[in-house]
Amino acid sequence: GVLVANPEMEEFRIKTGKVKTDQIKATGAKSIVSPCENCRLQLDNLNQRFDLGLDIHSLMDFVVDAMVFPGNK
Repeated sequence: GVLVANPEMEEFRIKTGKVKTDQIKATGAKSIVSPCENCRLQLDNLNQRFDLGLDIHSLMDFVVDAMVFPGNK
């Protein structure tokens, strides 16, 4: 299969992300969480291309932030 995160696929990500961009704009969201790294990369590209001003996070960011490490309670 085709790896969507492949840098050569950036234009494809932009083209296929137009519907996603319109949906995000319609919500008025300023911050987005993506559980999928390929989706997060596409959102980053869309954010830059369409100047959406979004704060984009990976779900893993929240998991790591919630973890308790020895000496860090």
